[in-house]
Amino acid sequence: PIEREEYDELVKSSIVRVEKQRHEFTLTQAGKKFVVKYDEFVGSDLRIIEVDAEDEATRASFDPTSLPGKPVEVPASDRSYEGYRVADHL
Repeated sequence: PIEREEYDELVKSSIVRVEKQRHEFTLTQAGKKFVVKYDEFVGSDLRIIEVDAEDEATRASFDPTSLPGKPVEVPASDRSYEGYRVADHL
């Protein structure tokens, strides 16, 4: 956490940043519970959904085709969708 004054200074600076609205919820699919983080980016059609579960077997059972649209899976090792780096995709 940072103080409001420090935040205001960073926003005015040339530091790369992105604005997003995050929604977090639990999704039940085929009787299994998934923790979902859904990000909408200001001024962009890019949406990122992160799905997690309590164990690997449950994670692997998630069916992305049940989601609206045509989601594209990004490997967890692709760090270009983390933090400020996502600005390159916007």
